[in-house]
Amino acid sequence: MANTVDLHTHSTASDGIYAPAELLRQAHAVGLTTLALTDHDTSDGLDEAIEAGKALGIDVIPGIELNTDVDGNEIHMLGYFIEYKRPAFQAILKRLRDSRVHRGQRMVEKLNEAGIHITWEQVRAIAQGSVGRPHVARALMDAGYVRSIPEAFEKYIGNGCVGYVPVIGSLQKMRCV
Repeated sequence: MANTVDLHTHSTASDGIYAPAELLRQAHAVGLTTLALTDHDTSDGLDEAIEAGKALGIDVIPGIELNTDVDGNEIHMLGYFIEYKRPAFQAILKRLRDSRVHRGQRMVEKLNEAGIHITWEQVRAIAQGSVGRPHVARALMDAGYVRSIPEAFEKYIGNGCVGYVPVIGSLQKMRCV
């Protein structure tokens, strides 16, 4: 049997739609043999994913996705086989998650200042954990400002838009991976 791999997945620990164990069940259903869980700025779903992978016969690669700005452009870096239980690594991830919260709050403030009314509470309720731009986009959809997440990025929260807040760039993120 061929080795079928997905090296870039997200769970509800960041902005995915499935809990880690359910993500692995979905992967099993489509025949994946290896999956990297690469949630944004968190390793919270890895233990659950690894256990589910063992039960389903799927190799789980512990991963991470970190975002940063380089020369005004947002880039996404993927890290694989991370040592996610190291305390120093977890301390860095906590700081990154805190900066995501600040960024999300600032986006909501900027949107409100522009007459686009969503609340931070709405965004947090949608996120149910690590907050990212897709959660702000869903709040914009729920409030009727856009019909889709891509439209929210294009009109309101993408680079150069009224609600855009740059990712805090950091060499520390690159060293982290």
